[in-house]
Amino acid sequence: MAFTVDLTKFRYDVSRRAGVENKRVLITGAGKDGGIGQAFALSAGLNGAATVGVHFHRSYEDGFDLVDKLRTEGVNAFPVQADVTNMGDLWAMRSYVIDQMGGAPPNLVICNSGLTERGYSFGKALREVENEPIAVRRARVRQHFIDNLEESRLVLDTKIDGFLAMTHLWAGEAVYHQEPLQF
Repeated sequence: MAFTVDLTKFRYDVSRRAGVENKRVLITGAGKDGGIGQAFALSAGLNGAATVGVHFHRSYEDGFDLVDKLRTEGVNAFPVQADVTNMGDLWAMRSYVIDQMGGAPPNLVICNSGLTERGYSFGKALREVENEPIAVRRARVRQHFIDNLEESRLVLDTKIDGFLAMTHLWAGEAVYHQEPLQF
């Protein structure tokens, strides 16, 4: 997918750069073109972050496009592919991220993973069908719930388990390296 974002919208004045300037930043869920994770990565990279780790799970093409764009802008950016709910993936990415960040762990982690590749309709009402009997609507709503339950579980696992795993992993590294860390 082509990179579609206007970079000028992500360059800030000096007073707004302090939160990311000289930080080693890792953003989960940063691969989707037009997504909030991409906005975080661009904001960090274009405003003085020392390093930007662009994490994605399935958005390979968009994630690599973002890294390439950041690099053309002079940003020290690198891709990180992992499933944030898989402890093996997280442990394997640990040393790679530290290596890419010059031997130190990130000191700013933005946990943004959210699993929206196909979209998900939790909390959204099904469209109404004109003149549909209430019993048929009830059956249709129940079936929709059952059909989408697995995807809902994946979304919640990614948001909750992924957040807990990332915070525990990087908090442990911050203690080991005696580095301050922000989430």
